[in-house]
Amino acid sequence: MMKPTTTTAAATTTPAVWIGSLHAYNCGSLVGEWTQATDLDQLRKVAARVLRRGGGEEIALMDFENFGEMIGEYTQLERVAQIAAAIEEHGEALVLYASHAGFDAVDDVDDFVERFESAYVGAGFESLKDYAEDRFHELFEVPDALAPYIDYGAFENTLDCEGTWFAEGHVFMPA
Repeated sequence: MMKPTTTTAAATTTPAVWIGSLHAYNCGSLVGEWTQATDLDQLRKVAARVLRRGGGEEIALMDFENFGEMIGEYTQLERVAQIAAAIEEHGEALVLYASHAGFDAVDDVDDFVERFESAYVGAGFESLKDYAEDRFHELFEVPDALAPYIDYGAFENTLDCEGTWFAEGHVFMPA
């Protein structure tokens, strides 16, 4: 039986954004630059450099990686850095949770991360049924001779009805 991993560290690359000049874009050219998004000072330096090269006064995040749908084209750089730091700390599990639970421009990032931490069970499961079997054995001492007769699918259904969900190896409880 597989035990869940307790870490939520990112297994993917650091969140990154492509900062572009809106003026250059509106004039028919792409002027911008990719940068890692966890450092606010770096984001500001790249934005200033892009505006010097592309002209105008406004930037847009014309592309981004490893954020899911947590940011958009006009998300403020301070918020981008805060969200990127949370994703770097918690990995894809936070992005999956945001996709399922919903995350938008008015959500407080720290409160959202707190809800995530309350809901996140762990990773390393092949299915919700795999987690149900593991959880059942945590809750009850089952002799090996009886284990084949337990309906783990029914327990999985109970967990599902209570709001427990599974995505890409990660398990989440209702927050």
